[in-house]
Amino acid sequence: MNDEKLQQAFGQTPERVKRCIREALNGPKEEFVMKRKISIGLIAALIVLAIAGGVAMAAHYGVLDFLSWTDEDGRQHVNESLQGAVQQLGEIYDGEQMRMEVTDALYDKEGGVFTIAWTIANKAPQEQAYILCEGIRFDGETAFPRSYSYMSEFFLREEPMEGGVTGELPENGGTNVEMTFCVLHPQGEIVEVQMENDEPFDDYCKRLDALISQGKIPVEGDGMIALYKDLFQYDEEMDGLRELSPYVRPLVGSGLFSLEDRFTLSFTLNEDTMAGMLKTYVDDGPYEFDGYTLRVRRAEISPMAARFEVEYITDEKPADGGKGFGPMWELSFSTPQSNADGGRWYTNAGGTWKDPVQLEDGRWQSTFIFEALELTVQPQEVVMTLVTYETGEDGTVTTTEHTQDAVTLQFE
Repeated sequence: MNDEKLQQAFGQTPERVKRCIREALNGPKEEFVMKRKISIGLIAALIVLAIAGGVAMAAHYGVLDFLSWTDEDGRQHVNESLQGAVQQLGEIYDGEQMRMEVTDALYDKEGGVFTIAWTIANKAPQEQAYILCEGIRFDGETAFPRSYSYMSEFFLREEPMEGGVTGELPENGGTNVEMTFCVLHPQGEIVEVQMENDEPFDDYCKRLDALISQGKIPVEGDGMIALYKDLFQYDEEMDGLRELSPYVRPLVGSGLFSLEDRFTLSFTLNEDTMAGMLKTYVDDGPYEFDGYTLRVRRAEISPMAARFEVEYITDEKPADGGKGFGPMWELSFSTPQSNADGGRWYTNAGGTWKDPVQLEDGRWQSTFIFEALELTVQPQEVVMTLVTYETGEDGTVTTTEHTQDAVTLQFE
């Protein structure tokens, strides 16, 4: 989510709060339903292999584990469209504090998406270590992570850790990948903090400042270092500081952390492993209903991503709930199977609206853009349904799914 979208959603927002919002919206892989289960590889590796320094590493963890989901009966599943597209890597960083192996990856050029998986071992558990990712670049262009685990802003654990990231490929990026990480050592006591339900943000910052003044490091439950108020107060002339990313600089410049290591893992991916697998919508619209029309402008599904752009045309200008709610309508996209079993066909998704414009015939045209990543299946049929919201006099919001008007979109 960029600054323009934040502005539209929340109005004039202080920078420190924007950062909180970004982290919440783009945060780790807890979106929707499927939390990570212990991987098949880790279960097999409970009989562990000893490596140099006595560190145990899990074997065989990869992108299919990262993207897998577990049903109500405890069975693990993975998108079958991805099975033959996994690219084995084995790129390794082996430092004094940690060992990291990038195991494999998926590269969906047509869908504009990638997934990379890795394992991490703590070689010096007696030392606390905080890990930050400074960025993932494709031919020098920075990618945008959409969901991840154990990629950035976390403390190393004693036991082996399994992580990964799914993100959007940069528009002008290629297949040469660089992932840069920093290993930081805390220089003070770690104190877990959280903002109380009714606590003003300024009061929360004062409480954080009091801890920092005592040489303590406030850490929120998600692993983020809570330095909102003084995030950019640091010595810019400190040796080597300018090379670091904007978030690493204040942590090191404040003296709360020391920079123990900085490393980059590099590898090249094959862009053709999913070539020709994109499915596109077979157009037979527009779809006319009582009081509105739906017109699909774009609909395509790759093995890893689905994107829709649909116009919603009405006689009256659609209602808008204002800041904190937005347009009082949206479109839902499901599959016949997900409708039958109540599951989801993706684990990371979101929608945005374009402002309504009035047409020459007096009607109003609004546009809804929906994007889904980490698909659990690459469907041939998707059910599109209008959802509207209405606020009663008592403030209660009523949701109406117009299932009688549901449209089944065909892909081939």
